[in-house]
Amino acid sequence: MPQNRVSTRVMEARGAFERHPERERHDPPSAGPLGDAPDGMGDDEKALWAELEGIMPSGVTEKSDRWSFEVLVRLMAKMRSGKASGSDVSQLTSLLAKFGMTPSDRSRVAGPTAARVDPFAEFLGRPAPLTEGKQ
Repeated sequence: MPQNRVSTRVMEARGAFERHPERERHDPPSAGPLGDAPDGMGDDEKALWAELEGIMPSGVTEKSDRWSFEVLVRLMAKMRSGKASGSDVSQLTSLLAKFGMTPSDRSRVAGPTAARVDPFAEFLGRPAPLTEGKQ
């Protein structure tokens, strides 16, 4: 069975392109942020949209993910109402994993990282960014 495709961000963070620059690829540019819930959703689903967006790992979703995020919201609403079938739960679990919302999948999703500052350099009065590795 073939190995799953690894995102460009993850490969970049691992340094894969430094070792093999010929493998570097460029993802299409972002279409923008996820945005508000669609008009066709009920008030409960709109509230669930905001809740899920709020707990989503930072930088994972964007405008091009709206349809799959809508499916996630509607399945979660069905689950909470107690009307979800076994296949609904299976699909919900799969979507949660794809969005990095399970403990084991969170480490597989790459989002933007915030620039970190060296606290000692800041103490000395000259903030210097740290590298993206571990402190």
